[in-house]
Amino acid sequence: VFFFSKVLAELPLALFLTSLLGLTTYALTHEAATDTDTCGAGGAGCVSAQAADQASASLWGSPLLGSKAGVFVALLGLEWQVGSALGLFLGALMPSVDAALELGKMLTMVGIIFGGLYFDEATLPKALGWLPGASPVKCAWEGLVANEFAGLAFQDGPGSEGGGKGFAS
Repeated sequence: VFFFSKVLAELPLALFLTSLLGLTTYALTHEAATDTDTCGAGGAGCVSAQAADQASASLWGSPLLGSKAGVFVALLGLEWQVGSALGLFLGALMPSVDAALELGKMLTMVGIIFGGLYFDEATLPKALGWLPGASPVKCAWEGLVANEFAGLAFQDGPGSEGGGKGFAS
């Protein structure tokens, strides 16, 4: 009962702050994506300008629910709730606040390290193979990447190995 009441009490603040952060970040990064100077010579490997414009328009021209910006904000909100739940769990588990804070730091670092961004998962010993799947950082990252690149077509440039078939599905 305590957990659900705490989550409900913090939900307006969590929604406001994650929406503020998420929408600002999403708008600023998608404005930069339409800049032709960042694409390099001939636009090799860049997302088409039309696709970037459509992604930006989904933020400002249509309702958030169901748009890429809405999914982006929702994933940030879910990650906030996962972190909050982990903190509440550790606070209830440990005998003191200091012990909970130290264990929280360690678990957060393990989640970040084993999130899959810092090493190749194939190089992990078999005994540690389960850690990347248990990392909330990896789950959030995969969701954000899948949301961002779903349905976008990419152009193959000189020296690319795509053979004209480079696209995200």
